[in-house]
Amino acid sequence: MTGTLSGHHLDDVFQPQLTFDYDRLHFFIIRDDPKTDPFNPSQVGLIQDFRSTANTISILGMDASVPVLRVGSIIFLLLSVAGLIGFEKYLQDIADDDPHAFIQARYGSILVDVQNKRSGSKLKSHRSYDD
Repeated sequence: MTGTLSGHHLDDVFQPQLTFDYDRLHFFIIRDDPKTDPFNPSQVGLIQDFRSTANTISILGMDASVPVLRVGSIIFLLLSVAGLIGFEKYLQDIADDDPHAFIQARYGSILVDVQNKRSGSKLKSHRSYDD
């Protein structure tokens, strides 16, 4: 079988065969596989076509080379890790030098300053909450 399919060259061999067995009166078709129909043979094939395309990806309308993006992502990952290590070192230095500043930096968003409240405030000091 030779031809063209969707612009691709097709060249393949398809030769179905029926195998018979006979005795003195009858011919019988020999079935190797009971699931296949010997009267309707079929064969699966693949058209191999090699196509060369640019290794790019479109980001915001600009074509970017995939190898350049890979190197850029590795550099960005390394810079991110270095930034996290630097931030951890900064917090560690604060914790070593001034524990109060460290607590303020770490828990500042959930701390409430109650020392500078006015005396007319509704906050009361209790020694115990027994009935």
